[in-house]
Amino acid sequence: MGGTSNLLRDTGNGDGMNLEEVARDLKNARKVLGAVEARTLAGVAEMLSEVTVNLSRTAERLEKMAPQEWMGPDEAAAYLGKSRHAFQKAVAQESVPRHYLTGRRPLYNRRELDDWLLSR
Repeated sequence: MGGTSNLLRDTGNGDGMNLEEVARDLKNARKVLGAVEARTLAGVAEMLSEVTVNLSRTAERLEKMAPQEWMGPDEAAAYLGKSRHAFQKAVAQESVPRHYLTGRRPLYNRRELDDWLLSR
């Protein structure tokens, strides 16, 4: 029985710690690591929350920066990089797609203008 008693007391590390002390230290280490893990995960969650807010703000800004789908004659001319006169000439001669959605003023759809440019 003396051998078993020595095994419980001597861990072979030479500092005289027994298995009970090692078990207690491991239990304490587990608690410390659990606390560190919890703090780290809380920090990651907070960071992800901030990133989500920032991405939402960026998406809103990009949406505001996105060009409008419908344009009047002046905006369409500027979009195509033409003077108002050159644009009116192109509309009259080259069947630029236009729509009368609001009465007498023609409106131009951005995608249709892009398609028209590509088809020329």
